[in-house]
Amino acid sequence: MKILAHFSSKRFTRIYSSLILCLIVILTIHALLGKKVMEMSHAGHIKAQHTLFHFMGMSAVFEMLEVDSEVTIGSGLWFITAIIMLFLIFPLLQKVFRHPRGLVHMVLFVALCTMLNFVTYGGQAMWNVIISFAVGVYCGVNGYTTRLTDTGARLVVPLFGCVGLLTVAVLCTAHVLPTSIRSLLFAFYPLAFVPVLFAVAQKLPRPVLVAGSVFAGLSYEFYILHFYFLNDGFKDFFLASTPLYGQAIIAFVITAVLAYVISKGAARFKQMADNYLLVGR
Repeated sequence: MKILAHFSSKRFTRIYSSLILCLIVILTIHALLGKKVMEMSHAGHIKAQHTLFHFMGMSAVFEMLEVDSEVTIGSGLWFITAIIMLFLIFPLLQKVFRHPRGLVHMVLFVALCTMLNFVTYGGQAMWNVIISFAVGVYCGVNGYTTRLTDTGARLVVPLFGCVGLLTVAVLCTAHVLPTSIRSLLFAFYPLAFVPVLFAVAQKLPRPVLVAGSVFAGLSYEFYILHFYFLNDGFKDFFLASTPLYGQAIIAFVITAVLAYVISKGAARFKQMADNYLLVGR
């Protein structure tokens, strides 16, 4: 239990330290641009509550209830809500998937999430993340992870799986096959692509791997920030006539620099929070 508490605490301090700092920076930038981030009125109280929900990592609630957010932050943050939910149920998933009937439990869990993907509205992308996470937990607690990451193993089956899944996705997108078929295949994506991606990583030049590892360290902050410097967000800072490739390059550089700076500050804040919360454990 102490190990689990330690793991959970460090995960949540990681999630919230970066989320809070990123949103503070974005709100500050928006205020400097003249956008109304706060105001003293009934509408202002609504904005305050919506802002609080985003800072709590509950942005997906707006999509699930089909409520329009009244503030300038929150774009794409449904993923943060998914992460928080998954870490909350992580201990339960570990328990039921480690059970002698763990495979049955995993299949039933995936079937339940698949059904919810069809019957719920708003935030459907969450079910893809939840199902993939569940498959990963099952493999992890039962010692199957090495089979997925062992690049010395035969990759014929995973390669066929990747090709097959991509083919089905293309046919669904082209409406040759019903689009609903894609929702039935979420559990198979990690099983097919993880072995192949690990094999590819083993063949990449070292400088590429080093650059990838550096970017991985700030990818969470990059994800949170990048929505505010693309498309309409780009027009807040630069000429809309900038070519699309130019917009992509400029947005990437700005987001990467901001993400790097914020990641350093968030790491210090996280360390202080961990030291405070885990004292005596």
